[in-house]
Amino acid sequence: MDYDKVDNSQQEIDSPNPKETVDNTHPFDRLMFGPGQNKSHLGDDKKPAETQAEDNLLNQVNFEEIMMHIDSLVGSAKQLKPMFSKIRPLFEQFLKK
Repeated sequence: MDYDKVDNSQQEIDSPNPKETVDNTHPFDRLMFGPGQNKSHLGDDKKPAETQAEDNLLNQVNFEEIMMHIDSLVGSAKQLKPMFSKIRPLFEQFLKK
């Protein structure tokens, strides 16, 4: 009976395990980027309703207005930069005391 147990274990070793995955990535890639995902996980897992809701939300955003606001903020930052460079020594002197 012990021989049967050994024989069964040999069959388990010889039979391919479907859960076992072969990692074909380069060791350096695994080191830098971590273990890769299965190709089945690379597909879009979102439900169609979620995708539809996101599309509707993105259609309501006015990107032109957002870009105008960003441009206004960048312009203001450029105008204030000289003032900050003049005030910086004052702050450094205050922090030293």
